Amino acid sequence: METSIITYKYLYELDITDSFFDSLKQDYADFESWFKKKQATNAMAYVTESCGKLTSFLMLKIENKSENYMDFLHPFKPAKRLKISTLKVMDTGKRIGEMFIKIIFKKAVEEQVDEIYITIFDKYKNLIDLLESYGFKKYTKKKTLGSNGKYLFENVLVKRYSYDTI
Repeated sequence: METSIITYKYLYELDITDSFFDSLKQDYADFESWFKKKQATNAMAYVTESCGKLTSFLMLKIENKSENYMDFLHPFKPAKRLKISTLKVMDTGKRIGEMFIKIIFKKAVEEQVDEIYITIFDKYKNLIDLLESYGFKKYTKKKTLGSNGKYLFENVLVKRYSYDTI
C-alpha cells in the first residue's frame, strides 16, 4: 500500500494531460490556458501522487486590496485575501482534504489575511460540507464561463479572520 505524502511542486512539473485535470477542464472554459500561464510563472501547488498520477491538488494565491471581483454578484470590499485557486482530492479516505485545510489555515495566519475564499459549484457538495464544517460560509455567487460556452454560477465561500491584539 502506497502512502500519500503531500509535496509542493512547480506546475511545470505536472502534466496537464493527466486525467486528474479532466473535470477541471470540463468545469472551466479556460482552465488549460490558465494552467499553462501559471506554469510559465513558476507557480506551485500542493499535490499527492500515486503510481506517477496526481491524486490531489491544492493551489493558493494571495490577493491584495486592488483585486477585481466584478464577476461576483456581490463584489468583495478591498481586503487582503487568500484564494483557494484549486482544490481537488481524488485520493479519498486518507484525510488529505483535512490536511489541505490545515495548510490553508497555516498560510492564512502566516500572511495575516482578512479572509480566505473559494469559488465552487453546487455539484461538489462533499467539499462544500467539509469547508462549512471549518467555518466557511456562502457569501455570494460568481459568474463563470463553462467549457460548454455557457455562463454558470459558482458559490463563493468565505472564512473571515481577525487579528486583534489583546
